[in-house]
Amino acid sequence: TAEARGTLLVRLSTESVIYAVSDGGAKNNHGAFGFVIATPRQVLWTGQGIVRGHPITSFRAEGYGRLAALCFLKRYIEYFGIQPHDNCQLRIYTDSKSLLQREQKEWRWQDYYPSACLATDHDVLRAIKRVRQEIPLDTKGRHVKGHQDDDTPLNALPWEAVLNVKADHLATEAL
Repeated sequence: TAEARGTLLVRLSTESVIYAVSDGGAKNNHGAFGFVIATPRQVLWTGQGIVRGHPITSFRAEGYGRLAALCFLKRYIEYFGIQPHDNCQLRIYTDSKSLLQREQKEWRWQDYYPSACLATDHDVLRAIKRVRQEIPLDTKGRHVKGHQDDDTPLNALPWEAVLNVKADHLATEAL
């Protein structure tokens, strides 16, 4: 509704922290992802989809989820002309340590060389970097342990873990 959309616009321009938590998975050469975008108290949006490219791996699915969440948020901010306040931070969580490590390596390169395009999933990593540079928020990549709900009730988990569980369920549903 227009009222809900207006409330969300205000939240993006007044909140000090926005969470974007994603997850992905692959099975039998098919991949899917899910993402959740939230404030510290409320889920704002969820999304899910299938993964394209070759080879379809869990790593690629994790990257697709991260990219989808960032693209959604970037386009939403552009479409509604939102100017996030100066101290607003976007915390982007994943349960994939390898994705975080490859992403950090990507940030160190100023120039790309032809050999960099030979690395698996370079297209997804470059797209994540580009969108992070274009989004008008201070972005912080962080790790969240996956599947924490296996041993702990959902209501006893930290917020980012709850959001990761939701993203995992969305990815599993899409897969």
